[in-house]
Amino acid sequence: MQLDVILEVAIGLLFAWLVLSVATLEVQNWIGQLLDTRAKFLEQAILDMFKGEKSLVDQFYDHPFIKELCKLDKNGKIIKKPDYIPNEVFGKAAMEVLMSAGKIGKETPPIEAMSFGAMASSEVQEAKSAVNPELARTMDHLFPGMGQPTDTLGAMSFGLSETVSNLSEKAREYQKNVENWFDKTMNQASTWYKENAQKWALGIGIALAILFNIDSFNIMNTLWREPAIRQALVQQAGIVQPGENTPTVGEIPDYFSALTIPVGWATVPAEDSAVCNSFITSDMQFAIRSGNECRLLANIPKVNDFWGWVTKIIGLFVSGVAARQGAPFWFDLLRKAVSLRDPSRQEKDEAKG
Repeated sequence: MQLDVILEVAIGLLFAWLVLSVATLEVQNWIGQLLDTRAKFLEQAILDMFKGEKSLVDQFYDHPFIKELCKLDKNGKIIKKPDYIPNEVFGKAAMEVLMSAGKIGKETPPIEAMSFGAMASSEVQEAKSAVNPELARTMDHLFPGMGQPTDTLGAMSFGLSETVSNLSEKAREYQKNVENWFDKTMNQASTWYKENAQKWALGIGIALAILFNIDSFNIMNTLWREPAIRQALVQQAGIVQPGENTPTVGEIPDYFSALTIPVGWATVPAEDSAVCNSFITSDMQFAIRSGNECRLLANIPKVNDFWGWVTKIIGLFVSGVAARQGAPFWFDLLRKAVSLRDPSRQEKDEAKG
């Protein structure tokens, strides 16, 4: 019997964490769109690839291939840079920008306008001398043999307007090198972005936990004491699906209230409205003024309750840490926990899978 109760409490807690994780992701996506974080992260990664050569990065984003991915104003000026660039597009644009590095301030000439022999000699040497030594070494790695006498490579056409099948083997090798360079950098940048996103998720999760008073310890204690609340929450957890049956941020208070989960800040009228003048009453309760009414915070420890505050803070922090794990993580655990309680549920999940 006790094992059933423990499992039901766990299911209820997992469900609460799932809802908080979904809300955290919603806020995180909203902030990301507002601050354009993905596009800025991509731009920083490209700046790192070009070894800090800001002028080349500006040329890169001004390239026609890249501009097609940007949001432009009516005058053709970039107002929003892309948050994703296909490898092939990056390869073509980056090659042209790198090969014309010695012509900063001029329009980037298309690769098809250059002969391979010219690029194999003075053009490449001019480009390499115009950048910092670190980027010059990168160019040597990307374009092995480039800059050598023309007879070692031949005067092959290097037109990017041609189809890949018509490009020379050497030209195709160089473009592939640039694409692989971009792909490896983006894989690493993706890891950094996820780590940064997890930090944001932790902060947002803690903020939402405080805002809505989502105290993991308080929820756990309530579920342990109240079988009816456990049953209602377990039933709701059994029907939840990814992206469905979960509230938006603004719906969280009413959603948990309908399930009688102890979430949100509760107040009661103060007997003496004068206590709102000092914010703290004589018996160490918090008093706030709501409109013209003085009210006491009812579900918060008293000012002098040290261990009550320790428990409260840890409970809110645990909720924030849980939100950091992400909704898919908690949904998977929730589905397994529900299946343990109801084996027939597992068979249904397997049938759907």
